[in-house]
Amino acid sequence: GVLESIGRPVSLCGHSLGGKVAMLTALQRPDLVARLCVADIAPVRYEMEANRAIIEGLLAVPETALGDRKEVDSALAASETAIAQGGGGLGNPFVRGFLLQSLQPETRSWRL
Repeated sequence: GVLESIGRPVSLCGHSLGGKVAMLTALQRPDLVARLCVADIAPVRYEMEANRAIIEGLLAVPETALGDRKEVDSALAASETAIAQGGGGLGNPFVRGFLLQSLQPETRSWRL
């Protein structure tokens, strides 16, 4: 993974849901995290199934489609995840638009 490729423990900072991801990373792989900064999260437990479904939908987009935002948006909208979530998650064009901000078409990848 990305953190392993750095070759040394890192200072990891996460905001909102990213803070929860940063905490989970620090708990599961303390060898990779030297310092942890968590900003602006609610101290409550969240059900992660909807987020897991979104991540699975993103990972299911064929690499050949990653060079074109409209093609990725269409693939996400037609995905099993979007259909299962109805108007929420990947079924929501605003959610897809937010996620597409992290698409890097020139490298056919998602920005972390």
